[in-house]
Amino acid sequence: MKVQNSTAGDGIDLVFLGDGYTIEDVVAGKFNDNLYEAIDHFFDIEPYRAYRNYFDVYIVYAFSEDSGISDIETTKKTKFSAKYESATSTRMSIDHTAVFEYAEKAPLSADLTETQITVITNSFRYAGTNWSYSDGMSISVVPVSNLSYPNDFRGLVQHEAGGHGFGQLADEYTENGSTIPESDKEELQKWQAWGFFENVDITNRPEDVLWKHLINDPAYSYVGIHEGGYYYAKGVWRSEPVSLMTDNIRYINAQGRDQIVKRIKQLAGETYSYEEFKRKDVRETQALTRSVTITTDESLKLPSPILIEVK
Repeated sequence: MKVQNSTAGDGIDLVFLGDGYTIEDVVAGKFNDNLYEAIDHFFDIEPYRAYRNYFDVYIVYAFSEDSGISDIETTKKTKFSAKYESATSTRMSIDHTAVFEYAEKAPLSADLTETQITVITNSFRYAGTNWSYSDGMSISVVPVSNLSYPNDFRGLVQHEAGGHGFGQLADEYTENGSTIPESDKEELQKWQAWGFFENVDITNRPEDVLWKHLINDPAYSYVGIHEGGYYYAKGVWRSEPVSLMTDNIRYINAQGRDQIVKRIKQLAGETYSYEEFKRKDVRETQALTRSVTITTDESLKLPSPILIEVK
């Protein structure tokens, strides 16, 4: 079912699926309620709000035998086999072949390398995982979290599907006090060559850092070079102290917004212009003000995206 028509560009496809929803769940309205809410969350953050008219949005119905999602103790028979990987982990798994098969039931304007697929799972337990393929394919799995802001359903949709999935952004949080090893630097640079993870950098030189154009622009005086990101406290830098990719707040930093707009324009068949980006750009400062009062819970950090190199 097509739920949104694009009015700009060539039309960029977003496909939303649901797993662990029985026919009874659909008849009761739970499936539609959850998926429409997920779509609203996806666009309720800049720059997606400003560029919403570039997207065609589809919901594909898939019925599961059981209601709910499998975990380490309980197995549910669901269409896409979504599962929590452990009793404490926020990482999930899913059947990619089945997900791709159902996504292609939508009349997509391009192939799956230009399509963001988001699978909403019928579960309240907080978790989420994104799989990024080097050719652009992406699956984000998101439960209907009932936790409070910023670890709510909105936060999961925006972090996994908007941030990692379509946005191809790296996590900006740190897990320990260590320095990034050479092997991870090489892996990061390899994926950056494919257009991913340009919201972090392994240099802190203002003249070379990936967001030097923002640093040099007085309109973005709040952009700087802050050490820590991509899970390491040292040897990696990010552009702003906090963002969606740090702790799920409803704010994508300027470098992240710029990278997302570049991908939107590319997939829409239009030419990116920095001046146009600036003209339409909105900095959601209310989310930054709110972030000051947030206490970070280490157990709620979402897992790194799973990266799949396509030969």
